[in-house]
Amino acid sequence: MKQRLIITGIWFIGLFCCATAAASYAFVHDDNGVLFLHWDESTRVLKAVFAVYATYLGGILVFWFLKPFTARKNNQTLERVRFSIAWLGAVIINLAFLGWLLVGYWYSGAQLANIMEASNVVIWLSFLVAPANIYYFGLRSAS
Repeated sequence: MKQRLIITGIWFIGLFCCATAAASYAFVHDDNGVLFLHWDESTRVLKAVFAVYATYLGGILVFWFLKPFTARKNNQTLERVRFSIAWLGAVIINLAFLGWLLVGYWYSGAQLANIMEASNVVIWLSFLVAPANIYYFGLRSAS
């Protein structure tokens, strides 16, 4: 239970950080004093962030209450491996998404399209972390 809370917390912290990064573009000025993204563009980025996290967190929260898979036996080694894969995948995906969203801060030529690519990349990377999350969160204890 504690491990599932940790991984769920990583996803919620990632959502908060990415949403903050996306919203911050509405307040950042470039070298010429022009807003990096206007509020309507920033809201497009926010919608993309929430759409990405809705898919991940939706699945995780559903599997908190629905357990479609039965574990074979209580094996601590397999449990640690499953947790490690789910934890590592969550951290890598969240850091990659946050890093790509922040491209406007470290590359002055970044445009809205560059920032919006972050959601596309993370969606394509979901094949790495989604199965691990489904398997990790979707197991009910062996009786």
